Amino acid sequence: LNRLTRKKHGVPAQPRKFFDKLFDNMVSKGTSYILLAYDGDDAVAGGFFSRFKDRIYYKYNASDPDYLDRTKRTPNHLLTWVCIQRACKAGYRYFDFGRTSPDNIGLMRYKEMWGAQPISLPYYYYPHAMGAASKEGNGLSYKVMTTVWRSLPDSVVEFIEPKIYKHMA
Repeated sequence: LNRLTRKKHGVPAQPRKFFDKLFDNMVSKGTSYILLAYDGDDAVAGGFFSRFKDRIYYKYNASDPDYLDRTKRTPNHLLTWVCIQRACKAGYRYFDFGRTSPDNIGLMRYKEMWGAQPISLPYYYYPHAMGAASKEGNGLSYKVMTTVWRSLPDSVVEFIEPKIYKHMA
């Protein structure tokens, strides 16, 4: 699901090893958890949530774009709602939707739909950062990179993704 979502957005997915380490160091220790939404036997969306003090952090979300298009259902809304309910019942005071580029209008709208209040939290790089992580989401080079990534065959993505991801951040 993560690879499908990231490809839809035109960016490489985190390697499997990254999520294995999150599981080993956070989920298995109870500081984070994963919620999945199913349609029958098929997982169609998933979310990764972390707990710290009085907050729940919504860190990662992924869904099957074909399922979303085909059914017009919104399993990500269900995951968010279930997580907020659980957080309230468990006594958490804050639900943090996390950082989003202001250029990502769809994700900003999703978070605001739930009542999230945006605050400015700019990135500063010292020394000056180079590479894809420092590119603006509305810049020409970023748009070219994401368009190319979306058009790559899945077999090419699966081959090169683990090799280039470490150079993306």
